[in-house]
Amino acid sequence: MLKIDLHTLLSDFSSLNEQLDAIAKRQEPGFATYEPNLQKLYTLAGKYAGIGNFIVIGRGGSVSGFRALYSALAKYHTTKHVHILDTIDPEYVGYLRQKCRAEDTLVIVISKSGNTVEVLEDLLCFQEYRKVVVTENPAGALHEVAKVRELELVTHPAIGGRFSIGTESAMLPGVLIYTDVRSMWGGMQTVFKQCHPSRPIAQNPALSIAAALLLADRAGKSEVYAPVYSKALAGSLELWTQLMHETVCKQGQGQTFLFQEAPECQHHTSQKFFDGPQRMLGFFVKVDKREPDVIIPEDPQLQGLHVGQLPLRSLMGTSMSRMLNTEYEGVRKAADEAHIPNATITLDVLNPGTFGELSALMLYIAVYSAWLRGLEAFDQPGVEASKRYAIEARKALIRGSETAQTQR
Repeated sequence: MLKIDLHTLLSDFSSLNEQLDAIAKRQEPGFATYEPNLQKLYTLAGKYAGIGNFIVIGRGGSVSGFRALYSALAKYHTTKHVHILDTIDPEYVGYLRQKCRAEDTLVIVISKSGNTVEVLEDLLCFQEYRKVVVTENPAGALHEVAKVRELELVTHPAIGGRFSIGTESAMLPGVLIYTDVRSMWGGMQTVFKQCHPSRPIAQNPALSIAAALLLADRAGKSEVYAPVYSKALAGSLELWTQLMHETVCKQGQGQTFLFQEAPECQHHTSQKFFDGPQRMLGFFVKVDKREPDVIIPEDPQLQGLHVGQLPLRSLMGTSMSRMLNTEYEGVRKAADEAHIPNATITLDVLNPGTFGELSALMLYIAVYSAWLRGLEAFDQPGVEASKRYAIEARKALIRGSETAQTQR
């Protein structure tokens, strides 16, 4: 279960009444109405039950959703070996070819458009490996490759990559490594209902968070320091950053989000948070209880020692979950004393259901943050130019190689 505490963020939303009235008339986003065919995914996964290694190829949202799911629900539990290939760095590609034998590896290739050239370059480096392809566009190059090579083909729905954690692009590899995606999907559905555009802001947690963030932005808090107090949730940081930056940072608008793994980030970004330019707010994410927890064992030989003014014996027999929460409590109290606005999202425990709830909440926070600013939520015009130039650079490289060969 999720708990939302806006704490010292502004919660008088009367200045946003016009935007809120417009949002109430909007249709649900596609990610909230789409339902993956989980039974089909489980049936497909049965064909590959004996596989020990999985290489998931994709870019951006096509792999960041699965990375989040894998880190939160499987990384510390599965016996499978999972590698996410989101680069054309030859050092890493070569490492995976050496590490994963073709006879014991399944390559999962994900591209909604089917025309992401880096994905195809990675695919070509694993020609002798078994593959499953996830794509939407039947006219895309990836779909054509799947047809020519007679590869297993799964349809990607018409949902943008960064919003696709509840679709086949994340759930298929999740099923293949025995993740409980049914419970995750159930958690997502719970929050989708709570955050429906028709629900008033007082009963809509995602809309209230997005509105509070906008008011803070208007008050000069253009940067959001977002420590995440969970090793398992660290895999979600890239997805959440992409959601906020690609969805909201347009036409000169939007906040910079620094989602970072805590408490490690307290040794670097907390310095900026407390003592740098005062344009940051705090947005904390934490988990109350860990299952299983770890209890610090007794050590009679060390009971007389101290760390600063704290006796080591006072730590013995205590819960590591409780100790981790004290790290959060210290930063939040210091923020309150420094009059830095902050809010907290708390999961009671981290399991497939609560991870689904948190994932759905983040999707809606991003969309509402864009809609409140009058922005289109589902495009990303700022990244398209660099993609075009990268393609042109490839063409120039190929032309240069052809010319050199002709001159020999």
